[in-house]
Amino acid sequence: MFPFIKTTVVGGLLFILPLVLFFLLLEKAVRLLRGPTHKLLPMFAEYSVA
Repeated sequence: MFPFIKTTVVGGLLFILPLVLFFLLLEKAVRLLRGPTHKLLPMFAEYSVA
């Protein structure tokens, strides 16, 4: 019974870990680009979408 639980936990970690890393990197990229984006936004103030 113990090898089954061990295999399940390791498999779950190997599945979830890349997802967590992906979202952490995505959050970091959004934070990094927030500054330059706010500086560029006034250039497009006269345009609208829709």
